[in-house]
Amino acid sequence: AWARCRAAYLAEHPWCELRLACQDAPITARLATEVHHRQTIRNAPERRLDWSNLAAVCRPCHTAVRERVDA
Repeated sequence: AWARCRAAYLAEHPWCELRLACQDAPITARLATEVHHRQTIRNAPERRLDWSNLAAVCRPCHTAVRERVDA
């Protein structure tokens, strides 16, 4: 279910939505390659496939947001 949800979300949201680490990139937007859960699956498992809990992000931004969450 997650693989289908992730693929569909990235198809609808192809560009990085968070722009944390890529905001200073020489291009205007980076292609999203990851899907981030705004509320973690650990804290809100019922929202795992909820599109309002997702964000399409590039790899640098996903790493940056994970570091913030894990800190």
